[in-house]
Amino acid sequence: MVMRILLYAGLGLLSIYLLNYFEIANVEFTFVNMLIAVGGIVLLRILYSLFIRLLRVFVFAFVFLPLIGLLVYYLYSYFTGQSVDLVLW
Repeated sequence: MVMRILLYAGLGLLSIYLLNYFEIANVEFTFVNMLIAVGGIVLLRILYSLFIRLLRVFVFAFVFLPLIGLLVYYLYSYFTGQSVDLVLW
């Protein structure tokens, strides 16, 4: 836990240094700016983990299941010689 806090603090310092180095923004090394940088890094990590979990669900629902449906459809058509009648209500 302490190593993670130190890692976040180091990443916060690095992000402020890189912002100053590449002249993207003129940010001073203050305690409040460090807290904002660390909070931003923690927020990005939380959002990343949430989107990765949701992405797995979307890939399963919108890629894997339709491919399985098409596979079943073509196998049924191949073995029976007739197409599946899709009833749309």
